[in-house]
Amino acid sequence: MISFEELNERRTDAFRKSEKDEDFLFNLNASLTDLEAELQRSTPKQEANVLIFVTGLPRSGTTFTAQLIAESLEIGRITNLAARFYRAPLVGLSLSRMVLGCYPKANVKSEYALTEGASGLHEFGYFWRDQLKISKLSDLLTSKSFLSADGWERLRGLLCQMATISGGALVMKNLYGTYDAQAFQRHNIPCVFVNIQRDSRAVFSSILSARRKFFGEDLDSWWSLPCHDFEKFSHLTIEQQVARQVVGLERIFENELGSLPDNMVVHWQYERLCEDPECHIEALQDRISEKYGIMLPVRSDLQWTDFVIKRVNNVPHTRADEQLREARVLFQ
Repeated sequence: MISFEELNERRTDAFRKSEKDEDFLFNLNASLTDLEAELQRSTPKQEANVLIFVTGLPRSGTTFTAQLIAESLEIGRITNLAARFYRAPLVGLSLSRMVLGCYPKANVKSEYALTEGASGLHEFGYFWRDQLKISKLSDLLTSKSFLSADGWERLRGLLCQMATISGGALVMKNLYGTYDAQAFQRHNIPCVFVNIQRDSRAVFSSILSARRKFFGEDLDSWWSLPCHDFEKFSHLTIEQQVARQVVGLERIFENELGSLPDNMVVHWQYERLCEDPECHIEALQDRISEKYGIMLPVRSDLQWTDFVIKRVNNVPHTRADEQLREARVLFQ
């Protein structure tokens, strides 16, 4: 049962987070408790708000998808500035709006979900970990037992308030929440999930590369989202572990998102999205309009050519097919 803090200590020097910086941000957030509480009392929980949750397997294109939505539509985002206030999200979004504006421009470059500049899009993982009471990776697999009905109601109110501050609509990455996507429906959180899917071989190759960059050849340090029984895989090679991760996560996401009403989830193929982003954005606008009666306008400064060239043609690992076939047999 390795905590997130322990995993950070195991990272290679290039990817290890500074303990000093982490402590600073924690204390900064703690100092804003009263101000955040005041904003929660005074900010309306508009019923006409909408949240777009971008999800998908690690290395499937979730960051690019969220960036595309944020840069195409008049919709709020979690900026790198706002994300520093993960325990005071209303403070962070308010400050971000004052400093950067409601719909700031940012480039669509990223490296392992990290983006550039104060206006760059952030995955807000610390926020989701804090809200869903997740202290270690294995908690994600039992997340359905962590929030009571009152807890979900509080989260619903907070998310609606975050959308209010953002102008009525907010796009967020929400990979952690997908482990209990059905709860967002049960508790009437006004959202649509955008599930980005990518060729399994490319995902396998990209996760394998990322894991080695973050942890070297350490067989006990898991990178990114867990699948069931992942803590029992340490006797396997890294390639075998990653193959099981890809197939296991595909099953989890299929089960959770497949149980949602059709009008609550949109499935996009990464390769097709890169070829025709405009068509996908128009379809998303239509889905939001049909379900919530809200038309999200296209940004006046939009240039579709900024997104068409984003696609990266990863060469699949030479053993990707073999490893994935073996993993799929085990998960049948």
